[in-house]
Amino acid sequence: MKPPGEDEVGDLGFVLDASEADLACLLSGGSFSADSDLDALLEPDAAVQEVASRIAGQYAEVLVSTVQLLFRQHLEAVNLDAVAQLRRLAEGVGNHTQVALLDELVEGASGVLHASSAHRRQLALNRLRGWIPRFADTLEPADREHLLAVVSWESGTLPLLDELGTIRGIGPKRLGRLYSAGLHSVATVANADPVEVALVTGLSQALSVEVVGAARRFAKSERTRCATELRDRARRLSRVLRGIDLEVDPSILDLARSAMSELEELIAGLEESE
Repeated sequence: MKPPGEDEVGDLGFVLDASEADLACLLSGGSFSADSDLDALLEPDAAVQEVASRIAGQYAEVLVSTVQLLFRQHLEAVNLDAVAQLRRLAEGVGNHTQVALLDELVEGASGVLHASSAHRRQLALNRLRGWIPRFADTLEPADREHLLAVVSWESGTLPLLDELGTIRGIGPKRLGRLYSAGLHSVATVANADPVEVALVTGLSQALSVEVVGAARRFAKSERTRCATELRDRARRLSRVLRGIDLEVDPSILDLARSAMSELEELIAGLEESE
């Protein structure tokens, strides 16, 4: 089942109202009604624990999004409804480890949202570092691996992070923090506030400025590279157009010339942004 988005986080209370038959249906991938006895379901037997763990896995990426929004200071977008719903479920089935972790997330979020100073906000964020891997350890194996894949990266898969990894003081651990906070695309890091980068990675202000500067230089070099490649392809296309038989369907020539015009505009835009 695909994890719900932030606008799709519904009431998980329906799970706490399911019968044993409903549980069996859910475990087999079916759907169920919500008219059974609550107390019967709340007995923390293996079947209920498994259902709860699977649901937590389905909502895990919503929690990742919440943590990323906190780290990136997009506080107006933080919504803790999913955390409250999952805590209710975890408490109902007796998963005390998950309850403690969800309480920790709420406390950390509150510290960030209501911090009286940048220093206090950073302390709250420091306490949330490593939260996602610890929560992943409470999930079913497949969900755990999926969640860890959301917040981890492999060298060679993201050119920007490989580039930033050449900066002295930026090692795999700090690159992982950038990735888990959603700061891994050229546009995101190049447009980031160094203060934001410092909060996410724990870097000094000076090193954070260097990271943002390196991302901007990388963005410029990538634009130059793309413009050069596109210019070369435009020349090739131009030569092809000049060699096309004049008796060919005029509509095809019109389409080709239109594509050539759009390509020229794209190249001009890239060159102007350098």
